[in-house]
Amino acid sequence: MYGQQIVGRGMRLNMRGEDAQEICAIVDHEKLKHDWLWEMVGAKVHKDVDQFTMFGDEDLPPKRKQQVVANPDLLIEVPEPLEEEKADFDEDLDKIVIETGDYPDWQRILDGFNYAVETEITKVEIKSVEARTLDGSGFLELHEPPTPYRGGETAKETVSASVLAELLKNSVRDIAENLLAEEGIGSHEKGYLYGVLMDHVSARMLGGKTAGTASAEELRHALNRRHRLATNFKAMPGLVGSIVKNKKEAHHANQ
Repeated sequence: MYGQQIVGRGMRLNMRGEDAQEICAIVDHEKLKHDWLWEMVGAKVHKDVDQFTMFGDEDLPPKRKQQVVANPDLLIEVPEPLEEEKADFDEDLDKIVIETGDYPDWQRILDGFNYAVETEITKVEIKSVEARTLDGSGFLELHEPPTPYRGGETAKETVSASVLAELLKNSVRDIAENLLAEEGIGSHEKGYLYGVLMDHVSARMLGGKTAGTASAEELRHALNRRHRLATNFKAMPGLVGSIVKNKKEAHHANQ
């Protein structure tokens, strides 16, 4: 289950209608990597918690000040509606139709996806710098260009192909998990769908090479286009379900 969902269930008030504060203690593990979630909800984190750890009032945040109206004489009374408003959402909802396709020959669909090389800005060079005065005189000065900064190029060169390959595989694994969740398919199919996606990435983005044998430049291009991988699949509802239902051998399924 998603960590956010568990927290949401725990934070439902038990003492409704009372001016009280409650503690929602959640046992977490560092391997789940929920630090971003606790930071977002402002949680107080305790390390090395065991079964005898107790939580008290000191763990609660400061109590909120009760809000009162400062100038009640300035309140504007809103009149009651002259007639009851009626909204029929059922009729509008009936018009919404999500067509889910069935693609037994899903490999042909995947082979038709477009991953044309996009234009990338790899270098920007400043030839000169103009300085204009702000006193209205229109005086103009020409300065020499700044010394080219090569830190980005150096950093780019230091990232090895093995690191980029691992990043690509992790990204594809996340995409597989999200696609399955959106179509209501269990995570037990993640390994198979990951294999299908990696075969697709190998064939369409890496020139038939695996992530382990592709060059760093090829891996960078694949990483830059991985968002289009998810977009292509999401544009065809039912495609993921068809891939799972009509299974074919995926060379990367066991990696």
